[in-house]
Amino acid sequence: MQWNPEDLPARIAEIAEVVGMSAALELVQGWGGLRVYVPEQLQSDHPLARALGVSAARALAARYGREKIDVPRCVAAVRAARDECIRRDHAAGVSARQLAITYQLTERAIWKILARHAEPNPTGDLFD
Repeated sequence: MQWNPEDLPARIAEIAEVVGMSAALELVQGWGGLRVYVPEQLQSDHPLARALGVSAARALAARYGREKIDVPRCVAAVRAARDECIRRDHAAGVSARQLAITYQLTERAIWKILARHAEPNPTGDLFD
């Protein structure tokens, strides 16, 4: 899933500068909406180290050690990334029905997502 950094809350952008975008997004996916205590020292078996990777988790600990950080859910960014995947998959030939199954949405929701970003019809309205 491609994330647009402009869609991310400032807190995650700040964390991404410390640990990298990939690790910051792993943090969102694993702990979004939660307050997370970051210990000063992280061992390789710590849940943060397993999820983010040892070096990223240690970088997080170096910057935020002994702090509780609120990890945003990034709902708008997640939705924007999902919608972009849906548009890309549909353009590649995946049916709206299959997209609905894959993304656990209704077909109607898929069509709304596709319509929201549809290219204008170059032939114009045939009934003008």
